[in-house]
Amino acid sequence: MHVLALVEAPRDPNEAAQAFAKMTGQTLAEARMRLAPEPPMWLGRFAPEVAVVHLQTLRAQRLKVVSVDEEETSFAAWFVPRKFTLDGPVATFTSGGGETRMIPWDSLTVVLRAASRMRSELQTPQTVRTFSLGKSLATGGLSNTKKVTSTVRTTELELESSLYLFDADGQGVVLKERSLDFTSLGKHLGPARTQNMTTLARLVKERATRAFYDERLVRLGTRTLPAVGGGEFRYTSKDVNVSRTSTAGSVDLLAEFLRLGVAEGLIGVR
Repeated sequence: MHVLALVEAPRDPNEAAQAFAKMTGQTLAEARMRLAPEPPMWLGRFAPEVAVVHLQTLRAQRLKVVSVDEEETSFAAWFVPRKFTLDGPVATFTSGGGETRMIPWDSLTVVLRAASRMRSELQTPQTVRTFSLGKSLATGGLSNTKKVTSTVRTTELELESSLYLFDADGQGVVLKERSLDFTSLGKHLGPARTQNMTTLARLVKERATRAFYDERLVRLGTRTLPAVGGGEFRYTSKDVNVSRTSTAGSVDLLAEFLRLGVAEGLIGVR
């Protein structure tokens, strides 16, 4: 299957909605709602032959649309390092297993700052004793409490910052807040990981002067795309029910939309 996405807001929203409604058979109101979010926006999931026709139709209407082949995506090949070195004309990234990736700064074409959200919910039973008038009367006051069991729900939200780097060949390096050793920041090292990610993004931006730089995925990365789902994990035992949902997969897809937008000349250096 192929996923279509709009990588830049249309110049004429009404004209774009009319074109999208005609293409998909939706009502004009439905098309307007689909095109309302800030791009990159997910437009739909289609069979390859249908996606090709839709892509051509929308681009003929001057809409900046890209198509991602889910079977050909390079997400799994993206390099997630543990350590990094930014000095000199080449950036060096090293994984936890010792594998190294070196990228000249002038070869980077896209740098994206992003954030993803992890939502965890824990459900556990809790039993307490409460006063029972009926039981007290029935036992003549010998017993005046009863056990009441209820489910306690605890919810926790966590955000993780990340930085996506792509070269002209589409090779990607993804710097993730929880995976990185920040000691290479040296004099720029701060006390908090979030602060260090902000510093890292600034340093990369200063060096990758030819790259398209964008921060919109910091805002948009916490939403779940229909094409990806919630990245849900569940664990259930006799007394505990744990569920976790993550938008990390959605952020990967959004980053790929923007990378393709740059590679295909639809969006440019800012």
